[in-house]
Amino acid sequence: MTQETLKVILSEAVYAPSGDNLQPWHFEFSRQSGVLKVFADLKKDNFVLNFRWRGTYIAVGALLENISITSKKNGFTARIKLFPDGQSQPNFIAEILFEKNDPDEDELYEFIRSSRTNRRPYEKDPISEEKKAALLSGARNQFCRLILLSGRREISGLAPAFSVMERVALENETLHRLFFKDIVWSETEEKEKKSGLYLKTLELPSPAGMVFRLIKYWPIMKVFNALGFSRFAAFGNASVYSSSGALGAIIMSETTAKAFVEAGRMLQRTWLLCTKLGLSFQIVTGIVFLAEKFTSGERKGFTGKHIALVENSNQTIRKHFDARGEEVIGLTFRIGVAKPPSATSSRKEPVIKIVQK
Repeated sequence: MTQETLKVILSEAVYAPSGDNLQPWHFEFSRQSGVLKVFADLKKDNFVLNFRWRGTYIAVGALLENISITSKKNGFTARIKLFPDGQSQPNFIAEILFEKNDPDEDELYEFIRSSRTNRRPYEKDPISEEKKAALLSGARNQFCRLILLSGRREISGLAPAFSVMERVALENETLHRLFFKDIVWSETEEKEKKSGLYLKTLELPSPAGMVFRLIKYWPIMKVFNALGFSRFAAFGNASVYSSSGALGAIIMSETTAKAFVEAGRMLQRTWLLCTKLGLSFQIVTGIVFLAEKFTSGERKGFTGKHIALVENSNQTIRKHFDARGEEVIGLTFRIGVAKPPSATSSRKEPVIKIVQK
């Protein structure tokens, strides 16, 4: 494996999804052994929602799936070993050895760069049983199971539960600050930073876009909330979520870091398959992350009202997706047919530290 080929592989692999497009990873490559080490930047993601770094592990898992796919295209098999030091370093996610083979293009390779978050309203028609079957069979993983719900009653019941996250995020000062900290306000800024949550990708109508520039200030946000803005915003998002061809969840039987990395790999294959099938995709998972945090007893900084809203919504989500006993919902998402997104987010070139040993 040459440094040039490695850079080609990683430059495409970084088109994996991550929270607010923060791309929480970096790399170390040994010239002598040809081994690539993948590290997570555990400080990059939202420290309130990123309970026990689960969001970061999912993002790195999606990255690893892309590495596996892009390696095949470039004539290598990526032998991935997760947490090779037994998690004594929780940020040392994987060690990869590349074995030379004939180029063998994965059917999903061509969709890596074109898979993008789409927050537009989707068509309400359920996805076809054929596409549903293709998704369920194409993203199998021994650590996780994929659930897709396409009935109108199921979607209508889940949409308000998902939208509770928007209300809590706008009414809680810490979450509000963290959300607006990562907003990228202009195309020029987005091209410079190549990181953060680009405002245009939120698909806000013009009046809401203007309001956004005001409510980034917490004192103004509190006034707007007193007038019912947060509840109105949640209602609007529930309407968007209800206009989906299906709502999905990745459910896990264990809560190890490795299981969340594997959930990220399943997420990425599902997303790429959706793109191949002409379906749009949006991760909508804040509520299940926050609920897990509350379940563990970490509730500081949240009111009893917000805790009850989150826990009740999580129970609704678990019931609809038939999460059993100790099973954990790793993440949730929506898919469907929609117009292309108004804008997309850029990716940084991978940072690769070269070492001799």
